Amino acid sequence: MRKVKAIFVVVFICFGLFSCSDNPYDMCHTGSVDVIYNNVDAATFKLLIEKKDGVVVDLRKPEEVVLGKIEGSINLDYSNHDFKKKVLHLDKSKPVYVYCESGGRSGRAMSKMRKVGFKIIYNLDGGFSTWKSCGYPIEI
Repeated sequence: MRKVKAIFVVVFICFGLFSCSDNPYDMCHTGSVDVIYNNVDAATFKLLIEKKDGVVVDLRKPEEVVLGKIEGSINLDYSNHDFKKKVLHLDKSKPVYVYCESGGRSGRAMSKMRKVGFKIIYNLDGGFSTWKSCGYPIEI
């Protein structure tokens, strides 16, 4: 009987430790709201934005965006003084897909967005330059 209880306890602990993974499709349940903050590769980012369930945000400067952007994305310049104010106009309950040129600004933006209550954020690892190098569609 003790052996069965011990096995049950070990299984229960292992389940708790490994129930949330780095898989971008997994959601760690925290209370009543699912929360996801993930860096994803270009192929995964493409699949996610094709669901059209959120907003794709280009965080680059306007002079970078005119050279091309991911189709359907909106531009919120991360370096602009009113970035935080503008980002608060987005729906925090829907997924937000962020990218910049190489992933630095979007990583910092994702951190700021977490702090103000965004629940689901995906960051394109390697940014727009990786997106282009994969040959994925761009809008000019």
